[in-house]
Amino acid sequence: MNSSGITAYLNELEDPLRDIGERIRPVIDSALPDDSGALWHGHPTWSLGDKPGQTPVCLLKAYKSYVTFGL
Repeated sequence: MNSSGITAYLNELEDPLRDIGERIRPVIDSALPDDSGALWHGHPTWSLGDKPGQTPVCLLKAYKSYVTFGL
């Protein structure tokens, strides 16, 4: 997993967006124990298999005033 990329992405967000991302990330990581998270197209995406984005399960994407969680 490219957890350093996801960590950097979250660290660059302003509060409260960073807080939202930091709260949901452990939930996603615990639900997908195969270390499937990586940055894909500039935002955190968790996928099945060994290639980020090939079979995406969920993603986080921060905008100016909200965070999208997609399935």
